[in-house]
Amino acid sequence: MAEPDASHAHAFRRPALFMSGYTDNVIAQRGVLDLGTAFLSKPFTPETLAAKVRDVLDA
Repeated sequence: MAEPDASHAHAFRRPALFMSGYTDNVIAQRGVLDLGTAFLSKPFTPETLAAKVRDVLDA
């Protein structure tokens, strides 16, 4: 099966939420994730997790 061409890559994107024990500042400074990537640092409440998941799904 041929790999899809880059112009159609957006059609195959799935929502993703990354989480870490590190703060978003540390992650951004080290260049681990691209700017604008959905990120949640630990600890978080169930309400915060639910809100972030909703944000990612709605984007």
